[in-house]
Amino acid sequence: AIPIIFFISFLGVIYFLLPEIGNFQEFKKRLSEKESFLQEKEKEFLNLQKITTQLEFYQENLEKINTALPKEISLANLLNFFQDKTSSSGLIVKGITQVTPLQPKVEKGEKVKTPLKPYYFNLNLIGSLASFEKFLKTLETSARFFEVENIAIENISQKESEETLLEFNLTVKVYSYQ
Repeated sequence: AIPIIFFISFLGVIYFLLPEIGNFQEFKKRLSEKESFLQEKEKEFLNLQKITTQLEFYQENLEKINTALPKEISLANLLNFFQDKTSSSGLIVKGITQVTPLQPKVEKGEKVKTPLKPYYFNLNLIGSLASFEKFLKTLETSARFFEVENIAIENISQKESEETLLEFNLTVKVYSYQ
């Protein structure tokens, strides 16, 4: 009778324990999957921290790039910049206008995509050649990215005894991100 009781007890333990062993193995499998997923996320997080540290290292350079190529052009700030730099160079501003350039014809299949959007300005200035050279040097050393597209010079001095006054018409291109 005792061996039968042990046998029945053994079958009962196996009957109740086998499903729990299967559940335990399934749980271990899910746990290992979650641990590997967590390890991958930790690697990604460490990589993002590393990238953030690198970006902080280059923050000053990135700010210079954002100054040189802003996302949007503030026309008031840009016109004020031109006004300040021309007057500090000894030039007189006769006029500043924004112009729209002629778009070159592009074939149907050849669209050129660029992240930069150009803005064009005509500057009409009066002053000496030395003042104009100083103004061009100021544009060149500015944090903003300027391209002088065209320069036209005209002598407007009336008399020989006067200092030579020249009228400068130049087209300046400024960029921003689109």
